Amino acid sequence: MNNNNISLPSKHQVEYLVGDPAFFNSKIVLAPFNETVIEFLSELSRKILSNSNAKRYPDVITFGYWCRSANLKKMLSNYPLLNNRKGVGIVFHIAPSNVPVNFAFSYVFSLLSGNISIVRVPTKPFEQVSIISTIIDDILKDSRFDIIRCNTYFIRYQQNDSITEILSSISNARIIWGSDETVNKIKSIKTASKTIDIPFSERYSFAIFGADAILAADELQLKRLIDGFFNDTYLMDQNACSSPQLILWYSNDKEIINSAKQKFWNALLKKVNNEYELAAKSSVDKLTLMCMDLVSNKEVDKIETNTNFIYKVDLKKLPDSILRLQGKYGYFYQYSISDINEIAEIMEIKIQTLTYFGIEKKDLFSVVYNSGNLGIDRIVPVGSALDIGIIWDGFDMIYTLSRIIDLK
Repeated sequence: MNNNNISLPSKHQVEYLVGDPAFFNSKIVLAPFNETVIEFLSELSRKILSNSNAKRYPDVITFGYWCRSANLKKMLSNYPLLNNRKGVGIVFHIAPSNVPVNFAFSYVFSLLSGNISIVRVPTKPFEQVSIISTIIDDILKDSRFDIIRCNTYFIRYQQNDSITEILSSISNARIIWGSDETVNKIKSIKTASKTIDIPFSERYSFAIFGADAILAADELQLKRLIDGFFNDTYLMDQNACSSPQLILWYSNDKEIINSAKQKFWNALLKKVNNEYELAAKSSVDKLTLMCMDLVSNKEVDKIETNTNFIYKVDLKKLPDSILRLQGKYGYFYQYSISDINEIAEIMEIKIQTLTYFGIEKKDLFSVVYNSGNLGIDRIVPVGSALDIGIIWDGFDMIYTLSRIIDLK
């Protein structure tokens, strides 16, 4: 690939939310954590956190908070040896269609690594995409950020294989978010032999609760647990790969588990009654899923519902693959265990996040690390399931999206 001959699709072919193809320069590759990049992201954070429209969307505010200067400096402290690294070049991002702000995190991963980014944003007109794109476009009018202006392109186009092929052909890396079908289709498109593909495909997540800790929780501790679990699940209708579908209840005493369940579900019901809006179609989908489970899922013991906001599916045993336990809109499978080592028996390569409450994280890590199984890339407290970071799905994005210039 000759960098001198690279050009982007025209404005007649795709919609540019940010960036002008006339300013494209494929040679502007930076070192990770470039000072101008840090300054730009700090400005972006300030603009988002003070924007009245952004304040209507918790996911946009979370992104703005993540980009603040203090957080960037904390990230940088984990990378003491970057002097011999540069970005890999042009990174083509295919953002997921169902997570509005994911495109922005993907972009920042690439920008912090020193790269040029061409980001295909969701075709669905999410307001969050518009807010972030408008703020970035405005900041890039400042001449201080000319180098980033040449590195940043947010585009939107309906499915078009020829455009995707063009962008893939000029890319040094592709970050592909989506279903297994989407990822495999994009991966089948020809690229240069050295192009790196970073696929973020379908994953599965579950939670583990220490029943004794829930029973012992005071009012404030219980509120924090419920708020965190609500954010992990209901904010994205359990559609996020990191949202738990299954809850493991851990204790040696069945009565303690039963009491903890009652305390937890009653508190969650109050929360969702006040703060969750369930669409009619979602209600039908949940009812359909319940009927299917009752008819064909031999592991199901019983299903309890609470005003259609919470469906609790008690399991007699875990299936051979927990990936079959797929809930949405507040549809949760639950199973009791008396030994946390049982986690090792259900680990699969598609399992991404384990959220926990009331259990020592070092004990969970020991089980996961020593099991010898593939699967579980993240172990995080309840409330942190959706907290995307520079390390995601087991990839360190700074190291993966930068190259080493080896000098002997």
